[in-house]
Amino acid sequence: GLDYNSCEIFGCTDSLALNFNNSNTYDDGSCQYEFLCQDSLAINYQTSVFQNDSYCVYSCDFQTTIISEVNASGSGGDFIEIHNNTNNFCSIENYMIDDSYNLSDYTFPENSILPPYGYWIGYEDQTQSSVYDSLGNSFLEVEGSFSSGISANGDSIFFSNSIDTLFIIVNEIYSDLSLNLESA
Repeated sequence: GLDYNSCEIFGCTDSLALNFNNSNTYDDGSCQYEFLCQDSLAINYQTSVFQNDSYCVYSCDFQTTIISEVNASGSGGDFIEIHNNTNNFCSIENYMIDDSYNLSDYTFPENSILPPYGYWIGYEDQTQSSVYDSLGNSFLEVEGSFSSGISANGDSIFFSNSIDTLFIIVNEIYSDLSLNLESA
């Protein structure tokens, strides 16, 4: 017969972990620990983070965060891709994007974070946009997207953090991007 006294109960068995359970008899590697981001340059410095997502988040900048792809079809298939070219998580919260310098079209909401070498992609007039990691796996959903279409005849894109503005010209003839940095 079966020996019911020798059944293992899987879970966290480390009493220092947040999810410790004294009833567990077999540690299945699911223990979670609370840490603080210790880098004073991070925007979440001294903020509690968890082991499974323990990362410091930095402000994105235009030296490393770029508009990497634009589809200017002149219809609802328009999209913009913003790429993080660093090995750090960076925030684009409160950054703005528009096809005019008034920057009133779309402001990135709270917790708009790009993972290392990850990217945001937004399609015109969508209620949500998406962030992907470097392998193309879904990282998070972001509320909203831009609404000003990108003309198939060429257009401008302004991407700003209210201090600096990245100005992109979408060229109809070659469908390429011409990059120009300017201060706001």
